[in-house]
Amino acid sequence: MTRQPRPSLPPSLAVLAVCDFLLLSGCFTVSAWWTQSSTFELYLFYQGGLQQVFVAAVSIQAMLYLERMYEGFGSWFGVFRQMCLALGAAFLLQAVFAFIHASVEMPRWIMIRGAGIAVVSFPLWRLAAAAMLGKVVPARKVVFLGGTQEAAELASRFEEQPELGLEAIGYFGPKTDMDLARLGSIPQLSGQLNEYTCDRIVISRKAKGLPIRRLLELQRGGTRLEKLGDVYEAVSGRVSLHELPSEVEPRPAYVIARDIYSVLIAAILLVPAAAIMTAIAIMGRGPLFERELRVGLNGRPIRMYRFRRANLTPWLSALPLLVNVFRGELALVGPAPEQPEFAAVLAERIPLYRLRLCVKPGITGWAQVHRDSGPPDALAALERDLYYIKHLSPALDAYIAVLALRPR
Repeated sequence: MTRQPRPSLPPSLAVLAVCDFLLLSGCFTVSAWWTQSSTFELYLFYQGGLQQVFVAAVSIQAMLYLERMYEGFGSWFGVFRQMCLALGAAFLLQAVFAFIHASVEMPRWIMIRGAGIAVVSFPLWRLAAAAMLGKVVPARKVVFLGGTQEAAELASRFEEQPELGLEAIGYFGPKTDMDLARLGSIPQLSGQLNEYTCDRIVISRKAKGLPIRRLLELQRGGTRLEKLGDVYEAVSGRVSLHELPSEVEPRPAYVIARDIYSVLIAAILLVPAAAIMTAIAIMGRGPLFERELRVGLNGRPIRMYRFRRANLTPWLSALPLLVNVFRGELALVGPAPEQPEFAAVLAERIPLYRLRLCVKPGITGWAQVHRDSGPPDALAALERDLYYIKHLSPALDAYIAVLALRPR
């Protein structure tokens, strides 16, 4: 199977990640000097201080990544809140390190003071980075060929996320009512493109009459040509239904691996889950389970059970689904299992909807962890399901599992 390469990540994200790591490391280094000024060098170089600082910084940065801190800058309060969550997780990890490998556990007061310095300095640094990033790392100019809704959405994302290092100039194509500057028609591209300095040309499948020779000349001159669907996929984490690539099916080896480790993990989790479910059954009154009919792999119906009690957390109420995973009807991660009547309506209205049935549904998934608090959006969920199917892998499953377990 031939796969199209994904667009390269902007260097600004790498610069931001390195600066974040240096700042966090500096916070704990300053804390070590503050706490143990007389034995600072001894602690840092001979008592494992450098290793402890590195582990603390990496663990905090990993949590910031899971909190999507590299998808946007946000407000000072938003960064402050996410930093507090990341520090809370880092303190829990320190407790785990105390049992697993005590040499990487940071002394208590160095950790506390370092966290205090970080929780103040990090939001201030992010605000400064948001203001300066565009000047330090100049944005790469992007021209779209074809005025589509996806192009307008990408232009809006470029503006909202300066760390992407991209700036939309406009588009060549028929007139539309989109909030994106029209530079001219596609036949005018050859003559008018010289007026604009662009680094990338993003081409929609709907663009007609492309001047192929002129585009190849620009490519040889250093201008990057990319498909709109590829850029949309890399930036949004969704596969555009209007710019659908030729291949969306998953890699067979990854599907087999996913089914195997889903069953194995479910078997392991069912041991403690059985005790929890027994306790819930003893404390409960009235009917214990509610039965749900859902659509599974290739449209086959499956019966799922959940705890009926409304005061349980979503994860506790979903514990019986581990039985479905163990029986091979569900996976731990995958598209959401839909009700048959809803699936029939969506399949009738959205012809590509059946593509999501080529893999087993999951207890959680890429669309579920990105679901907003607003009304459900079937099209956006389908685009995320197709993204998951196309990029299905153990690493993506692990990432989704961590996102699903994080506090909301």
